Amino acid sequence: MLRIVPCLVVVVALAMNSSLSAQVVEEHIRAVGGSDAIAKIKTINRSGTVSIEIGSGKSEGTIVEAYDMPKSQGYQKLDAPGFRQETSFNGNSGWKKTVQDGVKELNKDELGLAKLSLGVSPIATIYSQFGKAAFVDAGEKDYRGKRCDVVNVVGNPLVFYINKKTKLMDGIEIPGLFGMTLSNYKEIDGVKMPVDSKMELSFADMTITTKLDKVQVNRTFDDSKLERPTD
Repeated sequence: MLRIVPCLVVVVALAMNSSLSAQVVEEHIRAVGGSDAIAKIKTINRSGTVSIEIGSGKSEGTIVEAYDMPKSQGYQKLDAPGFRQETSFNGNSGWKKTVQDGVKELNKDELGLAKLSLGVSPIATIYSQFGKAAFVDAGEKDYRGKRCDVVNVVGNPLVFYINKKTKLMDGIEIPGLFGMTLSNYKEIDGVKMPVDSKMELSFADMTITTKLDKVQVNRTFDDSKLERPTD
């Protein structure tokens, strides 16, 4: 009997964590606009300005993004003096093109980072596919000076920070790889999306700060953007 007690404690703890994470995730989805409103957003087109810091250098430029959620595909282009990168993905593969390296296949980590921008909220996307069982509560933490609920994804290094007051996402991390801060949420067609973000890529000593000035939804996705260019 005594041997069973520790197992019961573990089961109860896991159940409590699952219940807490489900509550946090569901509150977040409602704050964004609700599942029905999110499901109506099929494509997203975004553009704005970008500041890229690499080591001690800094350059200003533009960013253009387009995503097609039903087909899980997207296109991103960063263009600044000394730095230009195009990224495209479709399903489980993709490519990127830079001035320095030409055209290369996206590796697993690069593809995962690119797909984080796919959809209104990565949490809502994961929830729609796998349900509440995909999340584990990880307590609370101050993130960039704001108190947040921390949610982990089962079998995945992703960490989400959900603002305890607004219930919106303040940040995303993969420890040792990257961190992204999200802010300045705007309501567009019934859903709230951040128009400002700051991504810190620790593995590349790079920081990308983005300010979007145009966000459009449910426009036609240009499939030609997915065509792999020549070197």
